[in-house]
Amino acid sequence: MTMFLDLERVDELLDKAQCLAKSLASLRPTLETPNGLIRNELAITLHDLTAVAHDTLRLTSDLSSMTSGIVASRASSSDHLHDLSPTPPTSLSNVSSPLSKEIDAPVQTSRIVEVPTSLQTNLAHTASINTAPALISALGQRKRLPSSAGISDENIEYESGVNKRHCQDDDQVSEDGHVSRNPASSNYMPMDLRKLIYKIKNRDKLSRIPTFSIADPPTAIMLRRVAAVQGGPAIRQFCSLIHTRRSRETEMGLLRIHTSGLERALELTRTLRVLTGRTAVSTFITRLVQFHIAEAVDGTKAGRLRADGEQIKQAMNKFGWGDAERPRFFQYLRQGRSWRSICGQYVGLLSLIPLKAEQPYGVSAKDFLNMKGGELDTFLHMIGNPFVARLTEAAAAFQDMVMGSREDAEFIWEKNQPELYNWHGHLPETDVLSLVQPQASCEECLFDKKDFVDAPQPPGWPEDWSWPTHPLLIPSSHKQCDFCDSDGNCSCRQTRVGAACRPQVKSFGRQGIGLQAIALHEGDLACRKGDVLGQLTGRLVPANTHPHNSLWIVEMRRCDIRGDPIVCQIDVGGVASTFRNLNHSCRCSARMIPRRASGRWIMAVEAVRDIRHGEQITINFGKAFLRNQGLRCECEACQVPN
Repeated sequence: MTMFLDLERVDELLDKAQCLAKSLASLRPTLETPNGLIRNELAITLHDLTAVAHDTLRLTSDLSSMTSGIVASRASSSDHLHDLSPTPPTSLSNVSSPLSKEIDAPVQTSRIVEVPTSLQTNLAHTASINTAPALISALGQRKRLPSSAGISDENIEYESGVNKRHCQDDDQVSEDGHVSRNPASSNYMPMDLRKLIYKIKNRDKLSRIPTFSIADPPTAIMLRRVAAVQGGPAIRQFCSLIHTRRSRETEMGLLRIHTSGLERALELTRTLRVLTGRTAVSTFITRLVQFHIAEAVDGTKAGRLRADGEQIKQAMNKFGWGDAERPRFFQYLRQGRSWRSICGQYVGLLSLIPLKAEQPYGVSAKDFLNMKGGELDTFLHMIGNPFVARLTEAAAAFQDMVMGSREDAEFIWEKNQPELYNWHGHLPETDVLSLVQPQASCEECLFDKKDFVDAPQPPGWPEDWSWPTHPLLIPSSHKQCDFCDSDGNCSCRQTRVGAACRPQVKSFGRQGIGLQAIALHEGDLACRKGDVLGQLTGRLVPANTHPHNSLWIVEMRRCDIRGDPIVCQIDVGGVASTFRNLNHSCRCSARMIPRRASGRWIMAVEAVRDIRHGEQITINFGKAFLRNQGLRCECEACQVPN
């Protein structure tokens, strides 16, 4: 009797599938209506119905084999039943619809002989499974989910394997939601994961579904964690932190600490006192500082399992820490160690782990901090892919800029896709990874001898000097350095140039991106008159390669050659130092001037007056250049006519 009810249920489900398919075919989903989501749910239901029908066919086959003996015994007295024997059901492997192709193994049916009339009536219902291809074909020739449902064509396909219970132990769900299966398995993706994947794909057009084995699927919360750090909200959060940091009032060198070990950890702890409010930036900086506190303390272990508590106590006494301050330090230390465990080798995750819970993922920092033991191992394993590696590499570069251990720079998206911090549309993964990277920079000018092979010697170039050669190298017989009296083997180009100030990239209203001077301590002078702030670097090209006064081109003269000729040009339009972002002012605070440093000429950026903390670093482009470029100076001391 149970079997009869099940078969009747299958018939009922198939009738429902026919109605659903008709509704599905009549829908025209758009971005403005929820039809896309309805279509998605109908597709899921149709998948389930197909899976149920498939299992029913297998049951029918098994029952026919079991009853063959009984049927044979009745055959002699029921000859008329031969004419009523049902036709064996069609194998699903013969179906040409997109879904049926996903069913790898055809249903194995035994030869069906005469059966009792009561069974024939019910078994006949199974023949309606042959109508399933027609129902499924209502989806059209298109295999993929409609982009109007929030899923682009390169994302999830209609996969019967998601619902089918016959997958192999090593079945995988790939980053784009596809399932690769083997028909020999008895595992299937849990319904909650399947629905979660559809939800994520529908609501986040930048989402990425991590790879996992269907035989050993992650929990729903783990899937949310892993998908959250590489989805749209994480990318927007990362870009928003960069965008917010461009404000002249944000951070301003708060974390420029040059000590190490326990002293660094204690100084970092005290910097958190000045953070006010519970803004996203302050939450992020707190997280970042906690990470570096733990890194600094754990770096003093020297092979021990724990940091020396007595050393920590002595350091606290040295800095005058009271009893009330010490518990906060150890609280930050514990939290920082948790962040280090979560990030593993992907330090940039600090910028990507949600600062607040956002849909469709619904996970917050607590959901990550609560991971222990095996959960941490699973998390780190699931994020181990090239996309996350490249994304966290860019985020780690940003974090180094915040901590002052790396020269500040623009990110590519700030010019090429300035709305990325608020972008909710689709972008190819390659575009995303390219946009979030920092602008390429170089500490020294880039020289390729091939660029100078056909270049003429600069005017006045000494006959005993070889050519072509690096145009900025200084012969050993000449003065080698303006910063010391060495023979050129000094390290002044690395230690003296830029030691006074490491500016930050900020937004200056109508002037756009510029450089802000930062002092070690707020209220101090950032630079004094005569300090070399750094050097302008780029790609060296022969003189006259570009017209005089061209944008992004700086001409380099050598005063150690008669006539001070232009020996080359510095192209800062591509790979260059951050000083290419210097803005113009008629009342400038710096200038660009050639200087000798460690046996080579450089284009130094030198302060022409004292520069205060937070002040913009500017140079005077000159009236001729401004006119040639069609620019108009709007500084308060402007002397350039309209």
